[in-house]
Amino acid sequence: MQKLKTLIHLSTSGLKRIKYYVITNTIAFVMGTMVGVLYWDIIGEQLSKELYGIAEELSANPLYAYIYILGHNLIIAISLGFFSGITIAAPTIIALVNGASISAIVVYVQEKLGVPAILSIYAMLPHGVFEVPAFIIATSCGIDFGVSIWKRILNKISSGEYKARLKEEVALLLVSVILFAIAAAIESSLIILASILK
Repeated sequence: MQKLKTLIHLSTSGLKRIKYYVITNTIAFVMGTMVGVLYWDIIGEQLSKELYGIAEELSANPLYAYIYILGHNLIIAISLGFFSGITIAAPTIIALVNGASISAIVVYVQEKLGVPAILSIYAMLPHGVFEVPAFIIATSCGIDFGVSIWKRILNKISSGEYKARLKEEVALLLVSVILFAIAAAIESSLIILASILK
């Protein structure tokens, strides 16, 4: 119980501290969706080939589907939260690309397969409610991690402040991982359900 309280306290204080990064990455994500709508034919064509092959493989094994999707999401969370943050700008660019990918697939499915966009959105909504916030949190942690490293290198913050920031970043990444795990469970269930219904 104490660990849960600590997690909530660190993630809440961390989220308040990085709120401007969250806003920046949310804006980048939304701008990305606009790019995806404009260039759906180019982006959607490539992504649909990749996603179709993966979906076919995953629909055959429910446990493998969950492990694959969760593993993919965990790699994203860790790489966004720590490794990409060193460059500072990379997480925001990734947020923009992710937004473009999602909207391009929605428009592509509507234009090429005749599936109304609203149905695609409904299909994405159950896991997207968890995955998009997890993604925004992870990318925002990435920026903060990069900024914190450079501030520490340049002696702009003390060692104690750096460690405090790192604790908040780890707590926020843990929240992100939990949200990704929930999203993976829903996403894998939807893939299996779609394979049964088709």
